[in-house]
Amino acid sequence: RSVATKDGVVICPDRWISEDGGEPARQVLRLVLHMADIAAQSKPAPLFTRWSDRVYNEFFAQGDLEAKMGMPISFLCDRKTTKKASSQVGFIQFVVKPGFELLGRLVPRVEEEILPRLEDNLEYWREKGKEEQNEEEDKKTDGHNDKGSNDECSDKTSGHDADESNSDKSETTNEHDGDHSDTDNSDDRSDNDGEGDK
Repeated sequence: RSVATKDGVVICPDRWISEDGGEPARQVLRLVLHMADIAAQSKPAPLFTRWSDRVYNEFFAQGDLEAKMGMPISFLCDRKTTKKASSQVGFIQFVVKPGFELLGRLVPRVEEEILPRLEDNLEYWREKGKEEQNEEEDKKTDGHNDKGSNDECSDKTSGHDADESNSDKSETTNEHDGDHSDTDNSDDRSDNDGEGDK
């Protein structure tokens, strides 16, 4: 069989088997097996999103158990902090896509059928990632507004308390002034009575 090449890669299964005791063939098989394991994101919609949900359900169940046992929560297993869409973007960009690009150099149908669909799925997760980011920013904004409202209520309450305190002080002062006035009038009457006796 003639030896074909594609992008510098020798495409000839016979040589993969015969050279180095068949090690090239074993390497190709390992690559194919690995790509089959992570191929969920190359499937058509809605399968690729369903597989993502199943995987994260498994991850989060593990994280919940780790938290319950007082252990550090593993990467991507914390349901409170993991951003599913953003994580999928990184997974496809740096793991899935490079593997299929390499496999596509050996199997042309992968390059023709799998990679375009993978690119579409990647774009889907990018859009979802933007939505996640917007939701996160909205939560921060709402939290800031809530804090501002609480501060405003606190200021109003403090002002009301201050008004009541000032009012109490004013009433107390008026009462004391009245007491002094009565005393002064009593003194005047005593003086007048003394003058009358004279």
